[in-house]
Amino acid sequence: MRQVKKRTNRRVRIIRNLLLSGLMAGALWVMLGFPAWSRAMLARQIARENLLSDPEILYIEREGAFSRMYLRCGACFLEAPVYRQGLLWRIAGGAQMYVPTEGILCLPAGGEDRLLVLGDTGDAVRMEVEIRVDGDLDGTVDGVYTAAGEAVSPGVFSLPVDPMGAPASTGTFRNRWPRQLSYTLTAYGQNGDALWEIQLERSGLEETV
Repeated sequence: MRQVKKRTNRRVRIIRNLLLSGLMAGALWVMLGFPAWSRAMLARQIARENLLSDPEILYIEREGAFSRMYLRCGACFLEAPVYRQGLLWRIAGGAQMYVPTEGILCLPAGGEDRLLVLGDTGDAVRMEVEIRVDGDLDGTVDGVYTAAGEAVSPGVFSLPVDPMGAPASTGTFRNRWPRQLSYTLTAYGQNGDALWEIQLERSGLEETV
């Protein structure tokens, strides 16, 4: 009888310690601001904060201690600064939302020298882009750039950008993004054949929020 009682007390203590450990872990998680245990969990948090659901992680770009996470939720794209703290993922600031008209998002990345293309690129493995910087007056062009390269992951292109000629001082594509940029994208397949070509006026965006 005494041995049964000892075993029962031991089980009670084990269960009590497990419950206390769970409560302490939960309290610590709350105190830390609900950090994510995984990239997928962080993506869901970012989507919920923007009243969206079912996020798809398209690309994570490292920028020193921080990274940029690019998500797609239906027709909407999200760009959010994130960082890793030990085993946890956290958001470093608010997310930027984009709604491209053709399902393809083009963004300046990494300063003036790279262009990020992601979204509905189909079976493309190589992308060539001409970037036109439109002037303040109708019909004027302040600069033209080209970008080309292979996919860094399925549907994602991080392309080096080179100017054609000498752009005007106001003609850099970053300081005119997004409304004064036009893109001509040409996609190529595995065998080198052109798959499609598309032109995006005003960065191909319906709206930015």
